[in-house]
Amino acid sequence: MKVDLLNCRNRKELREKLSDVLDNIYSDLFPSDKKVSILIKPNLNSNMNSLTGNTTDLRLLAVVIEYLKDRNYANITVGEGTNSGFFRAGVNVIRRLRVDELARYYNVKVVDFNHSDTIPIELEDGVKANIARDCLESGFFINIPKLKTHFETEMTVCLKSLIGCLAGRENKKKAHSSLIKNILKLNDAIKPDLQIVDGLIAMEGTGPSLGEPKKIDTVLIGTNPYLLDMIASKIAGYDDFRCIPVLREALKQKKIDDFMISEYNSMDMEKNVFKRPEISFWVALTINPRVQKYLIKIRYAPLINRAFNWEITRRLLFGLGISQDFIVFKEPDVSLPYLVNGNCMDGCAVCNDICPVGFDLPGDFGTEKMRSCIKCLYCYSACPQNAVKVDGDMGFFNQQNKQYEGYIRRLFVEDRS
Repeated sequence: MKVDLLNCRNRKELREKLSDVLDNIYSDLFPSDKKVSILIKPNLNSNMNSLTGNTTDLRLLAVVIEYLKDRNYANITVGEGTNSGFFRAGVNVIRRLRVDELARYYNVKVVDFNHSDTIPIELEDGVKANIARDCLESGFFINIPKLKTHFETEMTVCLKSLIGCLAGRENKKKAHSSLIKNILKLNDAIKPDLQIVDGLIAMEGTGPSLGEPKKIDTVLIGTNPYLLDMIASKIAGYDDFRCIPVLREALKQKKIDDFMISEYNSMDMEKNVFKRPEISFWVALTINPRVQKYLIKIRYAPLINRAFNWEITRRLLFGLGISQDFIVFKEPDVSLPYLVNGNCMDGCAVCNDICPVGFDLPGDFGTEKMRSCIKCLYCYSACPQNAVKVDGDMGFFNQQNKQYEGYIRRLFVEDRS
């Protein structure tokens, strides 16, 4: 039981280093049966893409799929139960993040756990909740969470990511009645075989959707979610893993043992000082365990629930920071990305580093190969020179630009300085 840390500054390094570690350290984990069902679960919390620090990086997801396909695994599924707010609003986050297009590009299956066949498990106080059957019955389960701070749980990595295995709003609502303990209950029931943590562009501050992206170019690999979360807390600059409520509770429940603490203490790594979540009075009230279960009942009463769907209510809650997502319903209708040559800086290659499917950019812009582009808009978002353009209506993506365009471009300007 250990944790491997990879430093990967671009997609090429990510593919090479991940393949090397999986072949040389974790190869015995993988099934010998090439027809076994393999489930890959990313963290798709909202329609903000990975460059904001919010969701699992499509580069990492693509490289894992390539690794499996190169070793002739034929039954691969990408699955996640996306944010209940978007699900309730009828917004397809999997489509908005272009995960469905990535799956089509690699000819693998994709499933939204909110619509899956389910199996009940027991949470705190005897409450029953339904999780996607695939999460228990797949032949090999790879969890790919995002490293980010979280206003409810201080941090979210491997352990909390399994909330996405719960099917639909009602089951996620049940988990929030005693969130910290129920995260551990989920991890008692669901046992991913391999954990690959996306810390390429993490999130600091008031995550999971209102924080700031932090480029640390790090991937963590291991099998024990408690140890991985402990190491992740050290990377984020927490003085003690007990600062993270779910890890503090895990220690209390003896799910963290002396060996894991010894491994945590012995890990020598570069630390990053992540900004901590800033919690207003109203947010603190809504997440207080003593009142949250009552607020949840009030929130989902029929008349109150209707009021929460009004745009004026959603804007107010977003403005107060109580709701982390303001949902824009309009879908984009944009062209393939193209290059404004006069703006492109020789030797920059950010677009090449950031393309999930590994196009040879900027050279491939405008070529026949670009017809296979999945329109994730990573190159458009990250180009420090604003040399990559798209034509058309950006739809909901305008909200990401409004919140994060300056942050994202600055990340890659600083990376090239």
